[in-house]
Amino acid sequence: MFFEEPSPTAIEVPVLKVFDGDGFLTKIALCHLTGNPKDHTEVEATIRFGFIDAPELEQKGGCEAREFLTALIGGRKVWIDILTKMDTGKSVDRYGRVVAVPYFGDRYPASMFSNRSIYLTRNIEIEMLLNGWAWVLERYGPDEIYFEALEVAQRNKRGIWANCRYSRSI
Repeated sequence: MFFEEPSPTAIEVPVLKVFDGDGFLTKIALCHLTGNPKDHTEVEATIRFGFIDAPELEQKGGCEAREFLTALIGGRKVWIDILTKMDTGKSVDRYGRVVAVPYFGDRYPASMFSNRSIYLTRNIEIEMLLNGWAWVLERYGPDEIYFEALEVAQRNKRGIWANCRYSRSI
């Protein structure tokens, strides 16, 4: 598991449906997309992960990647850090999908060792990489931890890397 904090501007959204290994459907207030603080109308939006790509459903490992992501976030609420696309300068890509890095958190209750509860968040992109169901989109300049997670999955032959050789230049 890799724990990482979402940014202070991250927003919490419900996961309505997982489409594949790198995208899901949610409801989001338009103000988060338009920058207009008065527009709280909720719309359905497709979230596309920002720094990873997963196999398409018809490709080898595609259905398994979707199943893994569904097990992680299906029916839950997640936090998303909405990104700005370099090529459009907007938070949506050319297909109308919101580009974001998703996180989820788990609250651990107080115990005999601590009198306060702990809230730990996990970067879902890193989880997909560590478990071998995605690769890194290098052109967007992700943090080095993305490459390290990919190398762990490849070295341990997890997910789509189970039956192949690998190199970092994927």
